[in-house]
Amino acid sequence: MNLSYRALLLLAALGSCAGTPRSASMKDPTKTVAAYDRQILDLFTGPAFRELDCDTLYGPGMARRGVHCFVSTLKREELTARISRGVASFAEGAEWAENYGQFDRFYRLSHDPAYTFSFGVSRVAYKDLIYRDQPGVWGHFESDVLYSPIVRETK
Repeated sequence: MNLSYRALLLLAALGSCAGTPRSASMKDPTKTVAAYDRQILDLFTGPAFRELDCDTLYGPGMARRGVHCFVSTLKREELTARISRGVASFAEGAEWAENYGQFDRFYRLSHDPAYTFSFGVSRVAYKDLIYRDQPGVWGHFESDVLYSPIVRETK
């Protein structure tokens, strides 16, 4: 048996010994999707955030689909950490993935994985064509967040 194969077996064995993650014990199946959505939106309140009209920024239909757009004085890395902490008690997802300067992450509700939601976090400076004409945004905010709300996946 070669060394890399043994290392993989060891990793698999260690993974199976792990206890239940803290977030798994905090799942609340009685909470409604609207309550989770409100908890997520509360992450983007306070002086470091401003909500903008997504339809104005990205075209008609965003608001109808429930997408929320925010700008923030926080850096992308601070925002991704804030979001990860804020949803850890009720959602699971892959790691943040960087795609052309934007961090994206998709989540599923822990107690019902049929429900999904996602975030895109970017720098305002990367989107000059979008933000240059937005009063009080360009030069005042560091990052932006697109939140696609919790929806039930259809197959």
